[in-house]
Amino acid sequence: MFIGDYFSVQPELLFSYKTVGTESIVLTNIKHHVGEHEYFPVKSTDVLWYASIPVNLKISYPFISGRPFISVAPMLDLGLYGKNELDDYDELKSLLEEMKLPVDRKKLKNYDQLLFQANPNDPAFDYRVDQVYRNVNFSLLFKAGLDFTSGFCISAAYQLGLTNMYNMAPKAEAFYRSFGMKLDQKMHTFSVSLGVKF
Repeated sequence: MFIGDYFSVQPELLFSYKTVGTESIVLTNIKHHVGEHEYFPVKSTDVLWYASIPVNLKISYPFISGRPFISVAPMLDLGLYGKNELDDYDELKSLLEEMKLPVDRKKLKNYDQLLFQANPNDPAFDYRVDQVYRNVNFSLLFKAGLDFTSGFCISAAYQLGLTNMYNMAPKAEAFYRSFGMKLDQKMHTFSVSLGVKF
């Protein structure tokens, strides 16, 4: 929606898939020590699906075959689905066998955790009653690009997250902080897009 010749407001609906490399902790009586804790680090990946609603405040100027533009958008991200998945189940299986706790591969899947959903029966942390990630994230989206008169558009954008995505019960947060972990994760992303306007 244009407001004058150079300003416009452009709401959008975006769906995105993100992955974040993390490290899960399995308490054990072997391997590494931190203070009173004995633990084994297992590499894992956070798999995240989001629906995002940016409202672009856009400045553009007619130029030859298109309109170069810059925009800034307050953006609301809604977490649709998230899961922490172990990268190497065989590594965890070897660890549990070394602890004299043989476990079949299907049961190892129980160590995967849902991130946007509360799970009071989490086998790894029986005190976790809240979701690990917040379902709502606020951010600012800065974008620059070119809208061609043919209907094509190209752009590059940077998303500046304003919300700490972690949302843990106090006991769970204290547990992770005891390992020296910084529980302050904000979503910062770069993106490049090519699209067609109808």
